[in-house]
Amino acid sequence: MRIWIFCTNCERAFHISLDGLIINLNTFQRVSDLVLELESQLGITEYDNSFYKCCYYEDCDSRPDSWVFWEDYRSNAGEGLNWPSTPELNIFYQS
Repeated sequence: MRIWIFCTNCERAFHISLDGLIINLNTFQRVSDLVLELESQLGITEYDNSFYKCCYYEDCDSRPDSWVFWEDYRSNAGEGLNWPSTPELNIFYQS
């Protein structure tokens, strides 16, 4: 399963894959909480170089506390902008 994330720093979306993991997304209100659970299940330490720790885009240095779930961002900031339910990579979504 893919979860789409929106980075509020660079204003682009990316996805993370939850394949093979047992995660109930309804229990997470923030992306940073989801990332902590993923790191726990995958055995990632804070010193590992994980893609769960940095934005997908190399020119952005944001961390999970700057990320929101795409659907939440789309329904709030993108209301009336006809943003897609599945975003495209490398597209800037500015409200």
